[in-house]
Amino acid sequence: MTLLLISLLSTDAFANNAGKTGVSQAGCSCHGNAADSTTTSAFSVSSTTVEPGDALLVNFVVSTTSGSRSSAGLDVSASGGTLAAGSNNRLSGSDITHSSRQSMTSGSVTFPMTWTAPAAEGTYTIYGAGNAVNGNGGSSGDGWSLGSIQITVDDGCDDVDGDGYSAGTGSCTGDCDDADASVNPGAAEVCDAADNNCDGNIDESGGTVWYADADGDGYGNRQSTAVDCSVPTGYVANPDDCNDADDTVSPGDSEVWYDGVDQDCSGTSDFDADGDGEDADFAGGTDCNDTASTVNSGAAEVWYDGVDQNCDGANDYDQDGDLHDSAQEGGDDCNDTDSSIYPGAPDPAGDGIDQDCSGSTADADGDGFDDVAAGGTDCNDNDVAINPRATEIWYDGVDQNCDGANDYDQDLDGVAAASGGGADCDDTNGAINPSATEVWYDNVDQNCDGNDDDQDGDGAAQDSDCNDTDPAIKPTATEIWYDGVDQNCDGANDYDQDGDNEATEAGGGTDCDDTDSAVNSNAAEVWYDGVDQNCDGNDDDQDGDGVVNGTDCNDSDATLTDNCGGADDSDPPTGDSNDGKDDNACSGCASSTGGSGLALLGGLFGLGLLRRRRA
Repeated sequence: MTLLLISLLSTDAFANNAGKTGVSQAGCSCHGNAADSTTTSAFSVSSTTVEPGDALLVNFVVSTTSGSRSSAGLDVSASGGTLAAGSNNRLSGSDITHSSRQSMTSGSVTFPMTWTAPAAEGTYTIYGAGNAVNGNGGSSGDGWSLGSIQITVDDGCDDVDGDGYSAGTGSCTGDCDDADASVNPGAAEVCDAADNNCDGNIDESGGTVWYADADGDGYGNRQSTAVDCSVPTGYVANPDDCNDADDTVSPGDSEVWYDGVDQDCSGTSDFDADGDGEDADFAGGTDCNDTASTVNSGAAEVWYDGVDQNCDGANDYDQDGDLHDSAQEGGDDCNDTDSSIYPGAPDPAGDGIDQDCSGSTADADGDGFDDVAAGGTDCNDNDVAINPRATEIWYDGVDQNCDGANDYDQDLDGVAAASGGGADCDDTNGAINPSATEVWYDNVDQNCDGNDDDQDGDGAAQDSDCNDTDPAIKPTATEIWYDGVDQNCDGANDYDQDGDNEATEAGGGTDCDDTDSAVNSNAAEVWYDGVDQNCDGNDDDQDGDGVVNGTDCNDSDATLTDNCGGADDSDPPTGDSNDGKDDNACSGCASSTGGSGLALLGGLFGLGLLRRRRA
């Protein structure tokens, strides 16, 4: 065995008798603060490459050039794998340390140990700290150094094509072509002139199974086979021939029924043409119709269709087997599901059952309904027109359909029609009766009070009543003027009593007399009649000169205001002289228009004796 020696740089080593762990990569300061150049630590192994699980002998050598250091110690650990102690050392936890200080021989001590490689491939490091000591009980004069070695774990197998099988020897999985993923020990052998499964044989399996075809009909015998990569002579790929000695028998041939030969190799009975699992009755089976799979002894019978589905030979129109056909199918059996009911059967009285199909039992009128006294539903068993199936005739006092309802309440709203002494005004509509809520103006009298369009009951219909919720408002009501309400529904302005299209002053208008249509702001004024027709507040000063007609000698000329005897004006017009008369005087007061006669009348007007005004 060739030993490989690797020198280690020193960092920490020690040699006390107890040994110390955890310092294999850092060194031990108990033998000096720094590594000593005169002390070396080295590993030697037979190989730096091993396979998973291999046990490798490892020697750790501690050496010194100092003559004063007589013994040595160590601490060794590994990044993976397992360490085992050799002579002069021991296992402490996962580290190897000395069991006691070992004396040097020629300045060195060898510590043997074993390292077992882990299962995982990779590179692992073994670390060691060795120390050389003089044994004086202190760190003075001691020395230490560090060493390490890397070991590669490789199983020697490669899987280049990634098919899960590796090429190589030993623990490799035997891939005979690691460049082709389709070739490996787990592959299936195929016909390609290659060793697909790496067993050393070519095309020994994986060929096609061929079947002998002795009768040459293209279908082979399943019991006679050959395996080959190409079809052998006299063989075919189809194995379904049930008689390889007869070329008229094969899956491709047409079946000839009832000859005892399975021409189409279906494997079914040659006497069961419809495939329902029963042989035809003429061939010893139980199928009475071997052309219909729905007809056989196990089928469910469908009555009255003329077909004997269950092959029992029974009459298809006599379900209860009482030898009488159903009345619904032209027979005389009134109940074809009960074998005790048929014409001529005993018919005990009082049981309510028509056993003899006579049409009468507790049904005196023969209408098909028993008398209520016998537990039936016929409310009058003496009248064939009265029974639960009869059509009701309303308002005749007869309960034809025996429902017990009031014959005068057709709409069943609980209120009888007028003909029956009730108050229902429409006995065909359950929503119309005296208790119903009236829906106004829909042309329907829901509550039967005779009114649908006069909600306030004032006698005026909704189409003429401008407010059908207030009985005081209707076309015949007396208008109350100036309250803002149109009592008589004429649409007129409540502040225009005289109808002259001008509201009274109280209603925001200009009519000074709302009882006279000839008086308003648009009327023509009739002067001096005591009436203010145009509501301007003036009836006796036509020219508007501020002098009323009784004292104005000319009320049609605002420049003439002489009162016939007034004082002389002190400011005569231009060119006028002080002639002792009023500058605006009328000429000839006594005889001019508006003279003394008019003056008298005007005076009376001025006194208000003939004047009529209305504020």
